[in-house]
Amino acid sequence: MGEDEAITALQELAFPYEMRRFQEVFEKGLRMAHYTTAENAALILKTKTLWLRNAQLMNDFSEVAYGTACLIAALQMGVGAQLETALNGAHPGLWNSIAEFINKVEWQSRTQTYLTSLSAHDPEDFLGRLSMWRAYGGPTSGVALIFKTEVFENDAGQLNTYSSPVAYGDETVLFSNLKEVADGLTG
Repeated sequence: MGEDEAITALQELAFPYEMRRFQEVFEKGLRMAHYTTAENAALILKTKTLWLRNAQLMNDFSEVAYGTACLIAALQMGVGAQLETALNGAHPGLWNSIAEFINKVEWQSRTQTYLTSLSAHDPEDFLGRLSMWRAYGGPTSGVALIFKTEVFENDAGQLNTYSSPVAYGDETVLFSNLKEVADGLTG
């Protein structure tokens, strides 16, 4: 097995939800839409840059804390023990090493994460999801910039960035996603 095949196999085991969503985007020919003001869109096009925002400055920064709370709850629902057994079975002490690493970088992850919001967009949908814009845009003119997905498929290691779909839900949704990972590791 080559390096690329090994990386893909690991991604399929560790991130099955993400891999399915990326496959869906590819198969359906979806694009990515960034909803913003007309003024900001003009700046993006003029400077050829898309700025990211610190996660702590999001209009609903509690989403990050909510995600952490859902993770803790999902792990306590039993999937944590299954993951611990699977990981320690593959390499003794791996579970604790991962937990220590996560605890070590938790503050950095919380304070040094920058993001932008993109929505999957069907090219056949000429109206788009401007209803999303109306929820945030207020009285200003809203627009959607549509990006080809290839921009997000390239290796972004130079910038230390990556693209990841958001899984909306509560601790039961996260439990199901983590259970899938644990089952894949033990199956």
